[in-house]
Amino acid sequence: MRALRADGGTEILGALRQALAIFDAELESAARPRSLVFLTDGAVGNEDQVLSALGDKLGSTRLHAIGIGNAPNRHLMRKMASFGRGLCTFIAEGPGVAQELDEFLERVERPLLHEVSLHFEGAQPLEMIPARLPDLHAGDPLVVSLRFAPGTRPDAVTLTS
Repeated sequence: MRALRADGGTEILGALRQALAIFDAELESAARPRSLVFLTDGAVGNEDQVLSALGDKLGSTRLHAIGIGNAPNRHLMRKMASFGRGLCTFIAEGPGVAQELDEFLERVERPLLHEVSLHFEGAQPLEMIPARLPDLHAGDPLVVSLRFAPGTRPDAVTLTS
């Protein structure tokens, strides 16, 4: 331990790869998606590498992100959670951290709807953002951006879970 030096940023690639490898080794449950919670108090760089490493490896796993203090890369953490169809929160350092963590983890454990999808009758969207919809949790809106061919619109849109 005496030779340990901290001279870079927070390195998360190895941890993410190891966590996803553990999930790959387990069987996926059809009843409920698995959750991976990423928590950091450090500034994470190499955004493109991190998002590329996630690639298609998440499968049905939900990736949730928690940043503590002022240092975490908010943009990256929001992208990771969005990419992983999970929640993201930032908690200020101080005496309330434990309570806020407990509340966040309780929300993660209790989605109102999971495997949410939209079905269109008539016109189909040319583009939908996000392409993979997140689980719905109490108090969180579902925001979806749709682009249709000019002059078209669907006759009906149905949300299923």
